[in-house]
Amino acid sequence: MNKFTAGIGSLALVAGSAFFVVTAQGQAASAANPQVTTSLSASAVLGSWVHNGSYTDWQEDPTQPTLEDGLKLGERETRTITGSTETTDWVTESPGDGWVQVAERTVIVKPAWTETIPGEPSQWWNFQPNKTEGPFDGPPTFPKDPRGTWTHKGQLPPGHEGADGVYQQGQGNGSWFFRQAGTPDQKIEHAAVTRQELKFERTSPDVTEYRWQILEWVDDNGGENGGENGTTPTDPAQPDDDQGVGAATETRPDQPRREKNRAPGATNPRVPTVIDAGL
Repeated sequence: MNKFTAGIGSLALVAGSAFFVVTAQGQAASAANPQVTTSLSASAVLGSWVHNGSYTDWQEDPTQPTLEDGLKLGERETRTITGSTETTDWVTESPGDGWVQVAERTVIVKPAWTETIPGEPSQWWNFQPNKTEGPFDGPPTFPKDPRGTWTHKGQLPPGHEGADGVYQQGQGNGSWFFRQAGTPDQKIEHAAVTRQELKFERTSPDVTEYRWQILEWVDDNGGENGGENGTTPTDPAQPDDDQGVGAATETRPDQPRREKNRAPGATNPRVPTVIDAGL
């Protein structure tokens, strides 16, 4: 092998090595930053679900309600409404189901009273015979007798007690009288007029109610844009030269990579341009 042939072989070997070094460096950069080759059109705007200050209505069912599109349920809140006891006024019958009688009383509408029917007082009459000669042959007939006149004397005086009817006080030519005993007052007892009154109670148990925060999606730019996955596609931000690892960048395989701070036409010091093959 002459020197010229050996020089060409060495040149090819060096050029291949340089290509391998450049390719390896590109792969290493890609491995260090997996998002370098991420397509900009697939990037997503980051944000968060934020409580907008409103809540669902309170409900006794712990099952989550359904919201309209673009909204999401947040934390659940719970409250307990303490049970209460209702009591009726005095009534004469139950208000309905669920009420329990707890008291009873008797109300006097009209008190008991005694009705008195007055009796008849005793009566006493005196018979006065017509003026005739000789003694009166009695007894006279009450209440009328043609031989004389009956005169009412009022109540029976003491000393004239006895059975009702015509009687003579004394013997012989004594006077004739008629007596009628009085009747006592009649008393009628009337019972009181009353009614029964009742009180009822109804107790309500403690009730647990639930509500949820209502969330809206807010992206990093402050906009509200709801989405099922919590992300909203928007125009991607252009990468800066000083973006750190993990920042999205764009690769352009149709343009050669240019080293920073290198003048156009300058050679890469890492790849030799002159090969000393001993020519």
